[in-house]
Amino acid sequence: MKNIGGRKSIFEPLHSDTNPLTMSVSWKMDRREKEAATGLVNGLELAMKEQLPEAIADPVGRIADSLRATVEQEHFNGVFQFVPVDKGEFALIGALKLVGSQTFGTALRQILDTVGELDGIDSVELDVHEHQNVAFHRLVADNARDEDLRMYGGHPSVFMGSGNGVFWFGVGGDKLLDELDFAIDLMLETPPGTLSGSTAPFQAVFRLLPWMTLPPPENENVDGREIAMEAMEPGNDAVRVDVRPTETGGRVRMQFDEGFVRLLGLVLAQLYDQTQL
Repeated sequence: MKNIGGRKSIFEPLHSDTNPLTMSVSWKMDRREKEAATGLVNGLELAMKEQLPEAIADPVGRIADSLRATVEQEHFNGVFQFVPVDKGEFALIGALKLVGSQTFGTALRQILDTVGELDGIDSVELDVHEHQNVAFHRLVADNARDEDLRMYGGHPSVFMGSGNGVFWFGVGGDKLLDELDFAIDLMLETPPGTLSGSTAPFQAVFRLLPWMTLPPPENENVDGREIAMEAMEPGNDAVRVDVRPTETGGRVRMQFDEGFVRLLGLVLAQLYDQTQL
């Protein structure tokens, strides 16, 4: 973790302490990291050209050019978060800072226009929604995992769009687009530099109670859920993680709300009781 560096994220308006999970990366890359990231982009470009029809090699190249130009800025900046859209239903939204986002968006549309008949894809719909000059396209896979059906309230769709210097994506049901629109508005309405945000390269906030509202899996340990519900209370159920630079490298810090202390105590008490049977 040597030479780790952070920079203030443009996605600070989206950083949430209340959503089920928010992860933010704002990494200031050094020369070695920039070379490694460029190598990853080059590898991705080759893989896409091998897997996709030859006719879309040009838009694949333009997407790679946008990513390489982003790497040249020496700042990897992105965010993704799960947001509750209804009782027992989440949506996933994410964003990545891009150089040449309009070019990226045009190339993305050309690629999606040709992949609808590939294995594993049920349908592709272009330009299904537009907000603040960001045109979104919708992709639906053939099958959905049981955990996806449980989390997103049904067979999820993937939405992708690019504009205003950002690539946006999301996974979820019918209410996902409202969440993406809200995130875009929040970004555009908050003047840069007006929030006193952290410069930590990595930040995450996880809250347990919202996950308890999701339908339980068939094989869930019911006792474990009951103990968690007993230990936690609203506003006291978070784990916060950040990575910060130091003179010799980096430091990982984890902060647990009091609810997790109670949870640990209840689990230990249960284990002790079981040994007395």
